[in-house]
Amino acid sequence: MSLANALTTFYDQSGSVDLLDEAIVHYHECVDLHPPGDSNRPRTLYNLSNALQMRYEHMGSKEDLEESIACTRESLILCPPGHPRRSAHLDNFANGHIMRYQSSGLAEDLDLAISSHREALGLRPPGNPDRDLSLNNLAYSLQTRYDQVGRMEDLNEAVSYYHELLELLSSDHPTYRDCINNFANALHCRYVSSGGPQDLADSITYYEKVLSITPPENPRRYSALNNLCDSLKTRYDQMGDINDIEKAISYGREALSITLPSNPHRANFLSTLSDALQALYNHTGRVEEVEDAISYRREVLSLRPVGHPNHPSSLTDFAAALQSRYNHLENLSDIEEAIICLQESLSFCPTGNPHRFYSLENLANALMVRYERLGREDDIDNSVAYHREAIELCPSGNPIHPISLTNLACALHTRYDNRRRLEDLSEAIQLHRKSLSILPPAHPNRALMLTNFADALFSYYKEIGESKDIEESISTHRSVVDDLRPPGHPDRSRSLRSLANALLSRFEKNQKSKDFQEAFQLYEDATSDGTSIPSHRLTAAIFWMNEARTREHKSLLTACKACLQLVHRCLISHGNVESQQRFLATANVPRSLASDAASAAISAGDLELAVELLEQGRAILWSKVDAYKYPLEQLRQVEQGGELADRLEILGSQLEHLVLLSRKWTNDGAGSTTEWFLDNQARSHRILSEEWEEVITAIRKIDGFENFLQAAPFRTLQLAAENGPAILINVSKYRCDAIIIVRNGPPVLVPLAHIQTKDLLAHIVDVLASEMGAKQAKCSGRAYNTPNARLTVKWRVSFTRTSNHKAVKCSRILRNEMVEDESENIQRYAKHANVLMGPKATRRAVLSGLKQHPWVHLACHGRLGDKGQPFRASFELYDKPLTLLDVIRARLPNAEFAFLSACHSASGDANTRDENIHLSAAMQFCGFRSVVGTLWEMNDEDGPTISQEFYRYMFRSSERSPSFTDSAEALNHAVRAMRKAKVPIEHWVMFVHIGA
Repeated sequence: MSLANALTTFYDQSGSVDLLDEAIVHYHECVDLHPPGDSNRPRTLYNLSNALQMRYEHMGSKEDLEESIACTRESLILCPPGHPRRSAHLDNFANGHIMRYQSSGLAEDLDLAISSHREALGLRPPGNPDRDLSLNNLAYSLQTRYDQVGRMEDLNEAVSYYHELLELLSSDHPTYRDCINNFANALHCRYVSSGGPQDLADSITYYEKVLSITPPENPRRYSALNNLCDSLKTRYDQMGDINDIEKAISYGREALSITLPSNPHRANFLSTLSDALQALYNHTGRVEEVEDAISYRREVLSLRPVGHPNHPSSLTDFAAALQSRYNHLENLSDIEEAIICLQESLSFCPTGNPHRFYSLENLANALMVRYERLGREDDIDNSVAYHREAIELCPSGNPIHPISLTNLACALHTRYDNRRRLEDLSEAIQLHRKSLSILPPAHPNRALMLTNFADALFSYYKEIGESKDIEESISTHRSVVDDLRPPGHPDRSRSLRSLANALLSRFEKNQKSKDFQEAFQLYEDATSDGTSIPSHRLTAAIFWMNEARTREHKSLLTACKACLQLVHRCLISHGNVESQQRFLATANVPRSLASDAASAAISAGDLELAVELLEQGRAILWSKVDAYKYPLEQLRQVEQGGELADRLEILGSQLEHLVLLSRKWTNDGAGSTTEWFLDNQARSHRILSEEWEEVITAIRKIDGFENFLQAAPFRTLQLAAENGPAILINVSKYRCDAIIIVRNGPPVLVPLAHIQTKDLLAHIVDVLASEMGAKQAKCSGRAYNTPNARLTVKWRVSFTRTSNHKAVKCSRILRNEMVEDESENIQRYAKHANVLMGPKATRRAVLSGLKQHPWVHLACHGRLGDKGQPFRASFELYDKPLTLLDVIRARLPNAEFAFLSACHSASGDANTRDENIHLSAAMQFCGFRSVVGTLWEMNDEDGPTISQEFYRYMFRSSERSPSFTDSAEALNHAVRAMRKAKVPIEHWVMFVHIGA
């Protein structure tokens, strides 16, 4: 027994679990030596249970905990009321149940522990040498029940017991450290509940003392570090001292670094550190902090599954981290996942549960954000209702009360923007004023709350027109810009933009040019502020562009170019092409941005810039993936270029792999595993993209490579007209024009405002005739592509942008109803066609064939992707679909021509029309120079008809080999034959040609 006790003491000093293991072995031997009936058995059981509890705290083995509880239960039976050692056994019995409660969440364990500690305290009246132990244990148990149930009397009782306890202990008492730590915990909890500033100050003082007397080798040092992290973060929330939050994170990271994965307290430490990281993110705007927080929160959820008492609060905390990242990246999946988590959390928090307030508040905020993005009416009504309920649970005096008031005000303001109910806006302003009046001056959220208040005043001015409102709005925005969001603050762009909006509104009334000039300077500053959140900068640029157009400001073209650049910048934070497409489809970016920007350049008389802007603003996703495969041979020939080329090639390969991953095929799991994968994917994409930009910046410093991977200038794009004029038709709400690009000479403008569609082609030919002569104007009506540009001649049958890629090989695959007739028609002209029919037309066989043959004809079912998921479009083959992403990922070095006799093969997503995300575009992206596709469903009978006429024309001459460059004319010939045969218009008009 003495040896085991000594080993336990050494463990307590050194933290070496090997010592504890040896002690437990000896304790077991002692128990065996004292069978039931032996007077020493209770004491040996007591010592064994203590050691098992220690090992459980260190290693997290539930077997140790259950054995410990069994030992204490037996020892308590052996020490009935009146036994001199009953109080000690009661404490040990209660401690085991407290530990099990913390693991399983069974309320009976907690209640049993409290009743046992009360009985023990009653057996230790004032003057008893062990009264301090019972005071500490009972106070801790009461505090634990407060954390779960929220009964304030439990917490106040715990604080009173701790007060008495500290009066009994000297600084050299062996439990002095633990008692101070527990007292600090209770004070911190009471501050969070009631807001007493002295409680917070005292808790930090006590936590610092605990850490100072806990040496690095002490196994409980992690607890001291974690508690100090939590309290400093809380003080930062109230006082805004950046030193507090930086020290908190340092303590939190140290605590986590010395905590084993199996430690039962690991979830607490992860959660505390995540809180601090999110607070620092809110100050700095560095996305790394919130990414770390989300990663830690996911781990917390895995450690606190359904049934754990802290599962609801962990869901709420995780959702809050997702909302923070959404505010930075505007990835819709973050807010959707946050809402799911919060709804689940709320379902676990009925009326009376202390965590219900946080679930309500966060869910209300998330619903408002989704409403602003998607416009679902029930979202904003539910948001207001949840906020009102939350305020009832957060009375005046609570430090969170002003935040809750502001959140309701923002929801009411958002609802006003949609429904124009003045009572919503009036109440919002009243709530803002009340909130700001009780908010501590140094509160870290003060800038945001002042901004929201100023925005509400601005809206009220626009509605009522009283000068005092716009004046107060402007002065409030100025105070935020000047005092609270200086240069370098991540939210400065938003404040600059809001101030610009207010100044322009005042200009409308007083016509002072100073306001007008300052407003546009502020828009430019907000757009170019490199330390601000990119999505905020994009919003500022869009406001700038719209206001410059409306007010005919000279900065319009600069604003247009900035918008397009920032759209590209925002995509860095979205980990794959599907996420990027969703951002373009749902973000508040004008769907006609490229066309509108080009129209501004046309109005300014700069046709070359108009062509460049159209090139930059369309098919952005295709262009980004294309850049990852840029040829680097020329770069490798110059000094220092070889190393940079190697780095860029590796990064390009990694980025291409990442962006073409899809949730559907990379991970068959569900829940947090899939989301964890997507988080890591997004983070990897951001990090690699930033390194990609750094390498490109270095390359552009080399002589001759200043424009490396820059947007193609007009002189490069002009090469698309090398074999004939290229015609761009730009349709914008501001104007409609055709731009004719010729190989030598400036572009020619053809305004289309008063031209009927049926006369469009004839009018363009007339202009060509007058500009270049009638002979050259009678061109063949095909689309051209060159090695140096992604422009398409959009004339006669081809009205879709192409991509610039080398030719790629592929095979002919036929599979569909009436496919035999279609196959026979092709083989009648193409004598050596390789046909894959029925069971032979598998996904693997098709992909293999695509690598061997330059032409392909697919006759099969074509499927659109689910709504909003155009990258999920596919060809239906015998065994499994061939998806659009499969096609993009294919390496096909010699492809030439593809005929996609399948439904919807050239039909893209309506929300991202400029991206042309469809099967035909994918075929062209992977190398096919010419593609024929369909805009909607085709009739089975039309396949054999059009294929016969098409291939008759393609193989019309026995003296020359068929060329893919004849495909546009061949489609025109086939369509004319169908029209001549009186085929209904809807059967032939849906065939389109893309490419050369």
